[in-house]
Amino acid sequence: MLQLTDQTCTQVLNLPIVVNYQPILAQITNQVFNCDSNKMAVTLNLAGNAPWKLNYTKLGIVNQSGVIQIQQPTSTLFFAQGDYMLNSVVDNTSCSFSLNHFLSHNMDSLKATKTLQQFDCDSGKLHIRYQLTGNPPIILTYKEIQSGNTTQVISNNGTVDLYLSNSSFVVLQASDLYCTKVISDTITNTFRKFEVPFLDRNVLCDSGKNQLLLAFEGGQAPYQIAYSMNGGFTKLV
Repeated sequence: MLQLTDQTCTQVLNLPIVVNYQPILAQITNQVFNCDSNKMAVTLNLAGNAPWKLNYTKLGIVNQSGVIQIQQPTSTLFFAQGDYMLNSVVDNTSCSFSLNHFLSHNMDSLKATKTLQQFDCDSGKLHIRYQLTGNPPIILTYKEIQSGNTTQVISNNGTVDLYLSNSSFVVLQASDLYCTKVISDTITNTFRKFEVPFLDRNVLCDSGKNQLLLAFEGGQAPYQIAYSMNGGFTKLV
């Protein structure tokens, strides 16, 4: 009820007034890199009169202003890579709450890409190379299937080289400071190191030639022999 009074009279106004105003408040309760979206997740707890608007500025050579509409009192907002100033929150009554919160997102998304798979003749092993992006140090984890032994390789330069023996392996995952990415890449090395022991040499009396006995171990047939004679070069398969 509302009444008006002057020096001599009082006037009662039967005007119902409902006051349900809630004072505005905004608080950042969490700020963490989100691995699934590769964005920075910021959680806001809000009080006041919904809906709200978040006013922010993306900082750069040319600053860009933006507004995010918020419906729920607890909301998580996602920001792409860059620097931001979260300026203020405004509710439905145009009341404003200053945040003045600086947000910096310079995280790199975690990726592991196999760029090389070839047999290494010197070591007799299968050479696997992964190109990595993320926030170092990055750890690549793989397992030998038969023994179950797990190995971790740490990279600070964005590249991991694996030399796998004659067996089957599964590259399980890559992990950096913030995220883990499942790879599940099964690799089988069926190659055997190529060796040619010299077994024997005989003189063939009828032809007057030398007979060489070689044994091919490992490698992949067909084999090729190269030799030189009197300055010439010959290949035999």
